[in-house]
This record gives sequence, C-alpha cells and structure tokens, in this order.
Amino acid sequence: METKRAEIRTKIIEQLLDIASKRLQSGVSEIPKRYRWTKKPSPTEPSPYIAEALEIQKNFMEVATKSAWNSEMITNLSQTLINGMVECFLTNAQQVLSSVQLTGSSLQRFKRKGMN
Repeated sequence: METKRAEIRTKIIEQLLDIASKRLQSGVSEIPKRYRWTKKPSPTEPSPYIAEALEIQKNFMEVATKSAWNSEMITNLSQTLINGMVECFLTNAQQVLSSVQLTGSSLQRFKRKGMN
C-alpha cells in the first residue's frame, strides 16, 4: 500500500512540475526580449510568471488540505515541488544567460569586423 502511495505522490509532483516548468521556461525565455531593445528599467518586483508558478504550489496545498491529507505529507510534497521549481528556474535562467552572452559576443565580433 505504501508503494502505491509513493507512486501517486511521485506522479502528482511530476505533473505539477511539468505545468510549472512550462510557465517558468516561457517566462524566463521572454526576459531578453522584454528588456533588450526597449530600454525599459530593470524590474523592481517579480515577473508575473513567478506568481503563476507559485500559484500551482498554493493550489496544490489548498486542495490537499481540503482533502484532509496528512499535514506532514503536504509539507513534504510542497517542499519537493518548490525545490523542483527552483531547479527548473535556475536551469532556464542559465540557458538564457548563456544565450545572451553568446549573442553579445557575436554582435561584438560583427561590430569589430565592420570597423576594419
């Protein structure tokens, strides 16, 4: 019985992380487009996609609580979900930063070629 519960918990986390990771990936990848040529000031508060991703965790906790799940289990699954979301965010942010750096390097090389 405990094995089945563990499988269900794993599936729940996988599905929630899948939804959250899509939102995070989309949000993070849009950052360079938003600020590159627009000369907008740097953000002073979290972007909406962060709140959207965190809403997934909040909704999970509310549903689990209403369903009378064990509070320790809710806390553990919630922490696992948050950890997964942070990992997803960091991975996507690193990819975007790498891409921006490569683009910057290419533009500098192109600029130097044009000056010669």
